[in-house]
Amino acid sequence: MKRKLLTLLSLLLLVFSLSAQTPAEVRSMIERYHNLTIPTYSTYPPIPLGEVADAPRGYEPFYISHFGRHGSRYELGSKAQKRLLVTLEKADSLNLLTDVGKQALGYVREAYAKQQGNNGQLSALGAKQLREMGARTAQNFPEVFQNGGVINARSSDRQRCKDSRENFVKSLCEAYPALKVENSSTEQDMLIMRPLERRDKSLYTEEMADAHRTHARRGEWRKLRKEWGNEQDFTSALRVITHSPEQFLAATKSHSFHFMHRLFSILHFALNFEVGSDEFLSQIYTDEQRYTMYLFSSFANVCYYGSEGHPYMDLRQACMRPLIEDIISYGDKAVKGENGDTVAHLRFSHDTYFIPLVIALGYDGYKPKYMDTDVEKAATSVNYSMMIPMGASFQMVFYRNRRGNVLVRTLINEQDATLPIKSSTAPFYRWKDLREYFQKRMAELDKVSGLVK
Repeated sequence: MKRKLLTLLSLLLLVFSLSAQTPAEVRSMIERYHNLTIPTYSTYPPIPLGEVADAPRGYEPFYISHFGRHGSRYELGSKAQKRLLVTLEKADSLNLLTDVGKQALGYVREAYAKQQGNNGQLSALGAKQLREMGARTAQNFPEVFQNGGVINARSSDRQRCKDSRENFVKSLCEAYPALKVENSSTEQDMLIMRPLERRDKSLYTEEMADAHRTHARRGEWRKLRKEWGNEQDFTSALRVITHSPEQFLAATKSHSFHFMHRLFSILHFALNFEVGSDEFLSQIYTDEQRYTMYLFSSFANVCYYGSEGHPYMDLRQACMRPLIEDIISYGDKAVKGENGDTVAHLRFSHDTYFIPLVIALGYDGYKPKYMDTDVEKAATSVNYSMMIPMGASFQMVFYRNRRGNVLVRTLINEQDATLPIKSSTAPFYRWKDLREYFQKRMAELDKVSGLVK
């Protein structure tokens, strides 16, 4: 089946890749795509999708290896919503809210009400995202599925991941009814789906978990981030929702930036379960303020979730070994024809594991350096928003020609991603070169992390 070449839109997407950017480029990205303001909160797709590129002539897809984050969900809990609701209701009782402020209060009430009984669950929007992604996978790579076969679909034991799996697979089976599905969420699967949890046989030890907790609660980065936030003045944004910023801050014991960032975060997240709108948020926040909030949020990701140059961060990546080995093992079997009737291995998990996987493998030159001394420099060295929206996906598509040569492409959020591998067909790489690169990266991570002495 003939594939369309990359469109102009797709070429524009390459500008906003996962790799390092300048502050000016990040500002431009936020101005163009408001959805990217808070990394990990973005709905899917993070920006409009382009077309799938042609494979080299004579190559057809025969196998897919997938690792993805669950789709849009509800908050994990409602405490933050409740605190914000109490604050805004107090301000309203003092007649401090403008009409826009009263609208904000209404949206927070709605979000809090919809949240009840749904903590952490996949939202209707999240289910739609995964169904549409499954349908695009079926449409873009029909050769993989058109003769039937087995879909091996594993997921984290969290219900939102199981539901994401069900919605993705449902679309594949609707397009190709002859497909058979093997679902699994066993304890053994969790070593691969959730490798950064303490379990029997897990590489993630209790000592590592303790180090994580200490770094999260008392790391220098937290102090710097809070102080940096204290230096930001969001009085102009606050003035949109209250008649008197001074009285509001005094009555609620708030700080202009920290309060307005909290309000934005909760209402931006609420878009994942279809409460409010970005148009409403744009009545309150300027593009420059969105950029500031991006820095504040992205800095936390650099220092807490994924980067290089800090012992804990290096360990997080090294602990991805079971997942990477799983990808390599089934890839080898697919190439050798030893997967039986299985045409795809699908894995559905969480951002906590997606981030270190992509960093560990070094896609798109994505090697953020740990830095807890300069918020803006650290935050603009990476593009977390493009990498890890709700529903983020990592798909390796295997192609073969009549001579039996195998090429593999990797799609991150359905856009081609590149690796530091010499290839005349990039972003399509020989499987032999790709697996050797993966193994080399794992050995490097083992060494730098001290996981293997």
